[in-house]
Amino acid sequence: MHKELKKDLKDFNSTFKEYLRVELDSEKLVLLVKLSQFGAYLFKVFIILYLSILIVGFFLGALAVWYGKLTGNYFAGVLIAGAALIVVAVLLILLRKKIAVRSVLLNLSRILLNDERKID
Repeated sequence: MHKELKKDLKDFNSTFKEYLRVELDSEKLVLLVKLSQFGAYLFKVFIILYLSILIVGFFLGALAVWYGKLTGNYFAGVLIAGAALIVVAVLLILLRKKIAVRSVLLNLSRILLNDERKID
């Protein structure tokens, strides 16, 4: 009886260790999926931000050239484009929490606090 109990406890111990290892692997996979989703979101945000900066830069450059050709004063066109860039920068600085921080935190919390256990 004593030997059987020892054997059963040893089997239980090894089975429980295997169960814990499988659960840990499962949690690692879930974390990996969630971090991958968040990484894809950040990548998308950076690409959109980069393209937006390029578009605004080209637009302001074209505005400076157009105004310079229209009036014959390229320096005034560059000043107007610079002023427009400063206005855009000030707006982005004032709205940075609403635009950037809130969006990133909302998406991160939605991804991490989603309690689905399936991996697609």
